[in-house]
Amino acid sequence: LLGSALAGYNSCLFAYGQTGSGKTHTVLGHQRDPGIVPRLTSELFERGVAEYPDMRVTASFLEIYNEQLKDLLNPDLKRQKKLYVHQHPQLGVYVPHLTEEA
Repeated sequence: LLGSALAGYNSCLFAYGQTGSGKTHTVLGHQRDPGIVPRLTSELFERGVAEYPDMRVTASFLEIYNEQLKDLLNPDLKRQKKLYVHQHPQLGVYVPHLTEEA
């Protein structure tokens, strides 16, 4: 993930499994034992600032549960537009209207 992101590619982390199987712990961890996201972002900014001073990073967080998509950066249940997965010939797979923060 880190190498691809630093090379300018979009990266995706997908956690899948049963309830209680450790997805949240693996992805987020806790202060004494950080998960993938805290370690990845820390390394991304440590290396990125040194190697790529004009680097721009954006992130979106999406939960899919019971075939329903939830924007974790904007979890408002009164969303104007329903989220869905879309495949575009040039852009690839993406979710229109998903919040993206820099």
